[in-house]
Amino acid sequence: PIFHKGAELYGLYQLQQVQRQPPQIVVVEGYLDVIALAQFGATYAVAALGTALTADHIRKLYRVTPKLVLCFDGDKAGRRAAERSLENLAPQMQEGRQADFLFLPDGDDPDTFIRREGLDGFESAVKSSEPLSKFLFEHLESDCDMTTLDGKARLAELAKPWIGKLPEGFFKQLMRQELNQRTGIELPEERTAPPNPSSSRQPFSDSVSNSSRSRTSTTEETAQQSATKPVSSRLLRKAFVLLLNQPELAQQISLEELTRLAGHDAPGISLLCMLIDHFNCSPNASIGLFLDQLDVAEEAATIARLIRQPVPPGDSDSWTEEFQTLLADITGVIHHQRGRLGDHNRRRLNELYGKFSASGLSDEEKIEMRQLQQQYQGQSRREP
Repeated sequence: PIFHKGAELYGLYQLQQVQRQPPQIVVVEGYLDVIALAQFGATYAVAALGTALTADHIRKLYRVTPKLVLCFDGDKAGRRAAERSLENLAPQMQEGRQADFLFLPDGDDPDTFIRREGLDGFESAVKSSEPLSKFLFEHLESDCDMTTLDGKARLAELAKPWIGKLPEGFFKQLMRQELNQRTGIELPEERTAPPNPSSSRQPFSDSVSNSSRSRTSTTEETAQQSATKPVSSRLLRKAFVLLLNQPELAQQISLEELTRLAGHDAPGISLLCMLIDHFNCSPNASIGLFLDQLDVAEEAATIARLIRQPVPPGDSDSWTEEFQTLLADITGVIHHQRGRLGDHNRRRLNELYGKFSASGLSDEEKIEMRQLQQQYQGQSRREP
């Protein structure tokens, strides 16, 4: 019940004592490699506990850093280990994440390499590591004769399932383009599944009313919800775009203000609160980490789209003023709907917001946070 080998990483705790959210983490194959690297000053390495890198390992690491460098011995066993890691890595390559592959000279492991080359030599090797895209195509091409049409067709067939494993986004589009350049073959676009009509949480959808979001609500509750003054989706979008472009704006909002803001049940408010609290801990906090912690796919997709929005005109000062105005407008709409959670529940909600940003929530804690938010919203609707 306590210990799961496939989810734990040797050295991760110690790494985070040095730097809570490092710009990159090097993943090596052995415990002694982690120790040797740390002795020479490379305090950013971890190792799986005697197993191949699992999907749980990868998700845990991407909550801490946006970039992984997978370091393997230069022998055939190292290549095979890299291939196994790629299986679990590909589905996790969401927007903003990077993964590189480093293969040491044949006969070397990180321990022997850093003892011979020193810290500078090891860090130089890390900088020259191969991006996932290059490693994947070179690995597949090793089994194809790229001087023939048959070989190019074979590469396209081999690459198709790998590209299919990637999440939708820019990286997947670029991998399709790279395959086209190497083979002259363009993969057909995959059909995406139609939206689930039973999904009740659609941020920023002007067409979704409060009454339609709960088919089981009573007539009285529906009337109360219909009477609730909606928050403009335009205001919310602008607030999100400003916050994503200048995360320091979150520092201006107190936890008390954040809790008051969470008292509205309009689509997108809860997500905005979680993003504010994420950046409240650190303006440099990883947006990839935030996306990985979301348990609603539509919300993650919404944030991914907003990240790609053009930077608003103006400078830092004008953004700050506009963001404060937007929040004032939003909170002005919900002021009369403020709920009154008990002190204990209010503190617990604040704790969960803080933990969401710092280390993520368990499934049980996510459910608890949703329940507390719903309780807050329910009290708002009953407020005279």
